[in-house]
This record gives sequence, C-alpha cells and structure tokens, in this order.
Amino acid sequence: MAPGSAVAIAGVHCRLKVPLAGQRTWVVGCGYAPISSESSAIRQAFYDEVSSSIGCANSQTVVNFFLDANASPGVGVKSKYRPHGAPRSFGPYGLRHVNGAGQEFREFLQLRKLASAASFFRARSNSYATWTHPRDGEGYQLDHWLVKQSHIGRVRNACTRSSLAVDSDHFPVYLEIAIGTMLRRQQPARLKKSEH
Repeated sequence: MAPGSAVAIAGVHCRLKVPLAGQRTWVVGCGYAPISSESSAIRQAFYDEVSSSIGCANSQTVVNFFLDANASPGVGVKSKYRPHGAPRSFGPYGLRHVNGAGQEFREFLQLRKLASAASFFRARSNSYATWTHPRDGEGYQLDHWLVKQSHIGRVRNACTRSSLAVDSDHFPVYLEIAIGTMLRRQQPARLKKSEH
C-alpha cells in the first residue's frame, strides 16, 4: 500500500459492564462504525455485533454507548408532532443532513430501540457538528451517545463541547445521565372522609 493511502476499517467497538443494585447492569462503551463508503452488509454486521455486545434486548441493562457513526442521520420531530407509537430514536435537535449510511444508522437505532441522546437537547451555541470536513469546512454530526429509548428520561444533558481542546479532528460529545434506580413519584395518599 502506498504511503498516505487510506485504509478502510470495518468498524471496532469495546464495552465495559458494571454491576448495579439488583440484577441491573450498566454498559458503557464506544465504537467506530465502518465508513459511509463501506457496503451496507459490513455496516449491518457491525451494528448487529454492537447490539449483541451491549445487551440491547436486556431490560435490566442501562446503556451508554458512544459511537462515531460515520453517518449523517438527520433529526426527528418534536414529540407533539410524533404519531403515537412512532420510533423516537432522534429528537428534533441537530443537523438535518441525511445520507445513505445515516438512514441505515436510523434503522439500526429504531430496530434496537436506541436513541441519540444529544438530539433531544437544544444546544446553547446552536452547534451540533462533531466533525468538520477539512476541504470545505462543512460541519457534520457523526458522533452520538446512544441510550435506550426507554431511558431518554434519565439523560440530564447531552451536547457537543466544541470549546474543549482534545487531540482529535472530532469535537467531544458530552453526556450527563442518571444511572441509579428510577422510582416513580409517590402520589399523596387520599384522605378518606371519616364517617360519623
């Protein structure tokens, strides 16, 4: 291979499982998806492997998975405009650009009932780009913190932190999430009228 030539990577990922109270597990991980010019079959195999590794199907698992998706998935709609029962993999915030790899990424999240956390939070600086193309300076939202759709209420904040200096061509993506046991608020007991 000639010096300086690009090498296609078929995707890599790692994860750590942390036991929580009861039978629950917190899975923290990260991954680098195959580049958008790779075949659909290679991307699907990567998504299947990630899904199996992080335990998407286990109801006792809390998932926080950072992914450089190498795809532009666009955004969803505000909840008041989303039909009842429609997938909620993406909230209304972020960059709207969608490419073919992004559509496959959307389908993976919908199938596995995962969500891109940052898309549910309005960025203060209105900056959603996590990577800037070196030739034209165009920003793309390629990096995502994935959580289960049923756990989106646990997320306190998720955003791009372009002000932080890191040794990368991508901006860091911040996630703040509650992983403790979620308890429903107790309704005050109704007082019965005493019968005399």
